[in-house]
Amino acid sequence: MLLFFSSCGRGPEKAASFKAIFDHYRSDEDVVAVSLPPGLLGLLLPGEDPEMAELKELMGELSSFRMLSVEANSSSSEITGELRSAVNDFTYREEFSDLFRLQNGQDDIHIRIL
Repeated sequence: MLLFFSSCGRGPEKAASFKAIFDHYRSDEDVVAVSLPPGLLGLLLPGEDPEMAELKELMGELSSFRMLSVEANSSSSEITGELRSAVNDFTYREEFSDLFRLQNGQDDIHIRIL
């Protein structure tokens, strides 16, 4: 599962994996990078709700969970565009599907799954 948050061309061209994109951007000062074992994420979800139980089951089947978030400030617009382009190119080539998408003003949140 891929989770990408952004709020507003130095990215890896034609990245072979999301991990390559993640590793390239994770040390940037405007990027918050989170990597969790999917099982741990599933433990945080309440299991009583049938919808959450389905999501919990899906999380258990994932091989990895990585999230990149770009902080909104005057210096982040360039990295936001580069990261968005790298992620969109990779997920399009690898035929990811949008599991969830939220747009609220300038905020754009995607959860994509292969």
